[in-house]
Amino acid sequence: MVGFKFTSKAAASAALLLAIGSTFTAAQSITTEITVNGSPTTTVVAPSPTGRGFCEFYIDHWDCDPSRPEATATPTETQAAPSIEPSPLDDDHDHSGHSHGGHSHAGHNHAGHSHGPDEIYGCGLAPLENYDKPLHIGALFILLASSALGAYLPILIHSRRSTTSQKTNGWADEVFFICRHFGTGVLISTAFVHLLSHAIMYWSNECVGELKYEATGTAIAMGAVWLAEEVGAYGGLTFAQAKVAEWDVVAIEAGIIFHSILIGVTLGVATGSGFVALLMAITFHQLFEGLALGSRLSLLIWKRTTYKLTMATAFVLTTPLGVAIGIGVRKRFNGNNAATLITLGTFHSLSAGILLYTALVELLSGDFIHNRQMQGSSLGRCVAAVVALTVGIIAMSVLALWA
Repeated sequence: MVGFKFTSKAAASAALLLAIGSTFTAAQSITTEITVNGSPTTTVVAPSPTGRGFCEFYIDHWDCDPSRPEATATPTETQAAPSIEPSPLDDDHDHSGHSHGGHSHAGHNHAGHSHGPDEIYGCGLAPLENYDKPLHIGALFILLASSALGAYLPILIHSRRSTTSQKTNGWADEVFFICRHFGTGVLISTAFVHLLSHAIMYWSNECVGELKYEATGTAIAMGAVWLAEEVGAYGGLTFAQAKVAEWDVVAIEAGIIFHSILIGVTLGVATGSGFVALLMAITFHQLFEGLALGSRLSLLIWKRTTYKLTMATAFVLTTPLGVAIGIGVRKRFNGNNAATLITLGTFHSLSAGILLYTALVELLSGDFIHNRQMQGSSLGRCVAAVVALTVGIIAMSVLALWA
């Protein structure tokens, strides 16, 4: 256990120096005794830095928050961390974005979810602080609504088009056309920017240990592409009829569901000031993915609407389920545990490979190369499809900044 105390001699010396030097400086050095793995070590810490906002003494260094009024907090015993090596005693030591609550905050992170060892706790479990359980429960229902809106809307529009007027049918067809190509862009971005990049980060994490290797994620994704191609080769593709094979849609949903439940768990254990931004990003994330999946489910014209709605419901429930799991395991979840990193990295890699194959080989080529209707379309309609595709890619890629 790491602890520290002020010796009586050091305290007297500090008081004397403070009285003598009060006209020259407002803060003095602190002598502290730190126990590291059972060995006491006495160190002298530099004075509290000035001009950097509120500064609090933490174990062996000053942790400053520029957003708070300038002041100095005295150290308390509860700030001690177990069995760690002391940080370099550098007056310029900076902790921008550092947090002593929640989960690891080192490296690339999203509201407490990180991809690297924690500055204080390393690969161990950090204490959970400032966790707003009611807000997390509310997030569950917000994601349920956004997922349902995205997944059900294209199906309902497509299923009702034949029972409405010709004018309404034309409007519905145009909306569905845009959603279809926008969704393809969303899936492409999800595969590259959200899944594959995160898989590489997980396998690059130092906490993985001996299995750390950046290319593991891409290798697994490549294997998933091969597997999807082998299985899909017997699915009875119907490009000539401008239809989407049921296998393609099942593969898309499998890739999305793996990803959705994982980001749900991430949100369920997230803490800190960035939680609201993360929630908003995931809300749009689920809306866009729902539109992508719902648009493709709608094209299964030989399937009943109830089948399509059932498939959509499976997607709608995954992220809220992940949030519920995250809430339940929040006190025990360690994002830097080797087993956790390997599991997350593997599932992200598999999902990336599945979506890469279906989005590029089946959907993109099926819509623009093998689709006879597209080949006979006007230039304006082709441009609209490309624009919708590009907007989907950009929109989903921007969301990766937060989720």
